[in-house]
Amino acid sequence: MVRRLAFISTMLVCTACLPGIAQEKAPRELLQYVNDAQKAGISATKIQENAVSAGWPAALVTDALSQTKVTEKANPGESAPKPAEVASQPADSTGNQPLPAPPTSTDATVAALAGSKAPSPASVMPTVPEVKAASITKPPINPSAGIPEDYEIGAGDVLKITVWHEPDASLPNVVVPPNGKISMPLLHDVEVAGMKVPDLEKHLIERLSSLMNAPEVSVAVVGMNSKKIYLTGKVRREGPLAYSYRMTVMQALSEAGGLSDFAKRKGIYILRTENGRQFKLSFDYASVLKGEHLETNIQLLPGDMIVVP
Repeated sequence: MVRRLAFISTMLVCTACLPGIAQEKAPRELLQYVNDAQKAGISATKIQENAVSAGWPAALVTDALSQTKVTEKANPGESAPKPAEVASQPADSTGNQPLPAPPTSTDATVAALAGSKAPSPASVMPTVPEVKAASITKPPINPSAGIPEDYEIGAGDVLKITVWHEPDASLPNVVVPPNGKISMPLLHDVEVAGMKVPDLEKHLIERLSSLMNAPEVSVAVVGMNSKKIYLTGKVRREGPLAYSYRMTVMQALSEAGGLSDFAKRKGIYILRTENGRQFKLSFDYASVLKGEHLETNIQLLPGDMIVVP
């Protein structure tokens, strides 16, 4: 009899302890999902529905909602998750942030009490295919911008000579001296006066080929000082003027300081020599100044002389 009473007492004590033992607690990953869903603006009702549909016990979801103090909005509904919060994870079928997988054990309560660590970011990151490095192509070496192909290099011109992958053999800026020869590393004296840019490039490649493997050379005329035009007559500054490619008559007169007070604006002309023959080209300063007869404002050529009577 005594033994029976003792057994009954023990059973009563254990029964009283069962509610505390069997109490279910939401695991970390479920709490994290509920917290993230709340930040994304998803209602408590929708969070409960999604979590239960994913296989989590309703009691655990309710516990997670109570712990995170989620309150349902007056107008329940989902708002789009912030890109920064879900960009690294694929969306589920409803378009929401993916739910953590429920415990695989048949006893969800035991699994919840045992606790499971939240999945590491690496385990939920989508697999990114390996991207091969783009093939590196050699950028073009600066050509002589605005220089005509038939331009002949002369004394006073400033050249930039670039040898690809060979900075020690390159020249950032070199002025062509009066004798027409420049000094280059490895090659010493090189005759450049009277040569066109493409011809000089080919010449340098031929000479460097005996010293390096497949050299690539670019020549740029960064300063055209060998070519001049001339102004005479009633202008502010008479004499030679450095020629700039595509320079017009009006631009040249402007660089010369303009016309003097007694200049005849309708009698200006240009003297040009081609193939040993000299031509006279008229220029109507007054009309061009008004925007008329612009065809007389021609582009000058090296050696042209502007006469202002």
